[in-house]
Amino acid sequence: MNRKVGLVLGIITSVIALSLIAYLVLASVAVLVPMTEGRYSDTIRFNCTIADGDAPINATNVTILYGYGAAGANASTVLVVIANYSVNATSFSTVVNISGLPDATTYNFTCMFLNGTPDRQVYKSVANITIDNTPPIVTTLSPVPNGNYSGVLNITTIVTDTALGLTSNKSVFFNITNITVAGNFSFINASNITAGGSYFNYSLTTNTSYYPDGTYALHIYANDTASNATGGMRTNLNSATNFTFIIDNTIPDSNSTDFSGIVANGNYSGSITINISVHDLTAGINSVYFNITNKTAAGLLGKQVGFLKATLTGAGYRYSLNASGNTSYPDGVYNITAYVNDSAGNVNNSAKIQIKIDNTGPVLTYTCDTYAPILGETVTCGCSGTDSATGNASYPDGSGENASTISYTASPPTTETGTTDYTCTESDYAGATSTASVTITVEGNYNPSGTGGAGGGESYWTSTTAVSSEQFTAGYTRQLSSKQRVSVKVNSTDHFVGVTALTSTTATINVSSTPQQKTMSVGEEWKVEVTGDTYYDLSAKLNSIANNKASLTVKSIHEAGATPTAPPGEEEGATAGEGAGAAAATAAKSLLSSVWFWVIVVIVIIAVIAFVVLRKKQ
Repeated sequence: MNRKVGLVLGIITSVIALSLIAYLVLASVAVLVPMTEGRYSDTIRFNCTIADGDAPINATNVTILYGYGAAGANASTVLVVIANYSVNATSFSTVVNISGLPDATTYNFTCMFLNGTPDRQVYKSVANITIDNTPPIVTTLSPVPNGNYSGVLNITTIVTDTALGLTSNKSVFFNITNITVAGNFSFINASNITAGGSYFNYSLTTNTSYYPDGTYALHIYANDTASNATGGMRTNLNSATNFTFIIDNTIPDSNSTDFSGIVANGNYSGSITINISVHDLTAGINSVYFNITNKTAAGLLGKQVGFLKATLTGAGYRYSLNASGNTSYPDGVYNITAYVNDSAGNVNNSAKIQIKIDNTGPVLTYTCDTYAPILGETVTCGCSGTDSATGNASYPDGSGENASTISYTASPPTTETGTTDYTCTESDYAGATSTASVTITVEGNYNPSGTGGAGGGESYWTSTTAVSSEQFTAGYTRQLSSKQRVSVKVNSTDHFVGVTALTSTTATINVSSTPQQKTMSVGEEWKVEVTGDTYYDLSAKLNSIANNKASLTVKSIHEAGATPTAPPGEEEGATAGEGAGAAAATAAKSLLSSVWFWVIVVIVIIAVIAFVVLRKKQ
């Protein structure tokens, strides 16, 4: 009996168990959304369905559970409970905000159906779902905010997304809008050029010639690959990168008439200031350089000698060039070209000008008919200049002598004795100035007795100039006309050196008190002994003859080899070579000044009277 009862209970238990297993097997759950390996942000729509093979399940609710941290993580945390409001419902759906869940993490979700009894729980899990609520990070490399651009414009960005990453297509867009002329000029899908881990480089190359000059706004849109509850893209969108830049394809306004401080074909020396006024309405001026090339100098012809950056001063750009003594800028003709760059890279080099640099003043010649006049003597001087004209015939280096600038003393005064320097100055048309000088020494007439005259033979000599011992020792030069002489002292005795006759090439020189005379040619030197020994005492050198004057240098010497001369007399006149007039005058003066002359005259007169008286008595 007991065995039968046990067998019956075993069969009943097995049937119940098999029925439950069949029920559980025949009842199935499907999760339509979200999908395995899906990527989501913001919200997720959960759509769970259940079907029973034998009979409908009267589910009281559906509980959405989740777990995260790794694939296959236990879904034990309740996310949301979906209540059942109808009989025998098989489909449950709701939208859940997931913005509060951590990013970049793998999630497992489970839909669990409950019918009110613990043995009627049915569930279905969906694994490896990624949540990403963070937009990509955009870093712009080019262009830069407020930059200036022309020609080809490269827009380059780095877009980083550490959670879901980016797709290589339709993830980044560049929107370019003209602010100056309102309008959206382009909305362009950027190309993914390189990838590196969690980032992508996106770029766009566009020709700015299609864009009018002006200010543009660049707006960058970057989205990752997450979907929202409706399956739409670009939910995680970064559109915060928005800045302006300038497109300028127009060269700056600059031409040759904008130069100032210098004029075309002008002549300049010393410090030269180059100015130019330039304008750019869009990007503005970035820099100005002056390119200088030589047009004439040997070894520098056609070569660049300077590329000089100008400095902004007021409304223009300026560079001050000091060409004086600068070996890079020898005298000659130069071309100056202004390179004007705006901030967008446009260059205008149409402004050109040609000038002449001339730092060499005129070559001056300043001469006088005498440099050692006596008191009251008239001195006549003249000065003239020439300016170099080297280089080729079309472009001479010299700027030309500006004769209107010449200044000099034409007739130095001789009212006082002493030495004075006189200067002649003249400029060329570049402003380079030259000077030349002469030294005039005014001397008094020689007068040893203090009573006037010129010593012995004063009726012949028109002037006598005394030479100091220092001058005599060093060598004294003077311009002498015929019948002019100088006096020197040899052993404290006065001696004279003078000119008695002149031609265009020779001069007759007279030395006294020991009378000696010699006709000399230009360049000839005569050594003279005047003390009665065998040593020469002085030399006379004829340097030149000009304007009826002989340039004569007398100098004290003491050289052996001379033939002794007769001792000097008490009163010296000119030698016979000085002319009959000088000799006769000297003889007459000596005779009239003799006491014995008058004694003899008296005796002769007495003798004549006595002879006449005796004759009458007879």
